[in-house]
Amino acid sequence: MKVSKLMVTAALAGLVFTGCTYKVEKTPAVMTYDGTGLDYSKIDELKKSKVCTFLADGEGDNTIVNATKQAGISKVKHVDISSEHDTFLFWNYGYRKCVTVYGE
Repeated sequence: MKVSKLMVTAALAGLVFTGCTYKVEKTPAVMTYDGTGLDYSKIDELKKSKVCTFLADGEGDNTIVNATKQAGISKVKHVDISSEHDTFLFWNYGYRKCVTVYGE
């Protein structure tokens, strides 16, 4: 009985003292667009901006608005959302949630 209480206490202490945070941002409205008018073979000719939020520390602003401001995009044509990470040998680390905006 004492061993299980000790293990639970140690696990909780480990969680409390790791210092990990997770930042959640939600868009207040769902945005949709009709992508049929975009010639995807020429998407490289559009302005592009990529912004990421690092999941381990919650730092960064990965909103569409921030991406458009950084690249000076006034007309959004396409948005990609991706989850990325870095790899060292077989360990994945540096998880981030990214938004890439294409436009004029």
